[in-house]
Amino acid sequence: MVSFHSQLLKLYIQIFIIKFKKQKIGAEINVTFLSSDPQELINKLNILIAEKKAGNNNVFNKIRAIVDELRRLGYLTIGQFTNIYKQIV
Repeated sequence: MVSFHSQLLKLYIQIFIIKFKKQKIGAEINVTFLSSDPQELINKLNILIAEKKAGNNNVFNKIRAIVDELRRLGYLTIGQFTNIYKQIV
């Protein structure tokens, strides 16, 4: 009899293989590591928001990642979180 955990593991492997096959060969994958220093994150966030307001639409994902990290660390309230998204959308 096959255990539930081994069936679940097989399912996860199948899903991973399906997703992996859908990726293009040589597709670019960008990984960005964020600082754990809140002040550095806030400085970078201010720069990215200014870039977005200046017309650079390619910074939204970076802004989102920093805002999510600051929220996770407890440096942003839900109100601040919402106001930032209102500024960039």
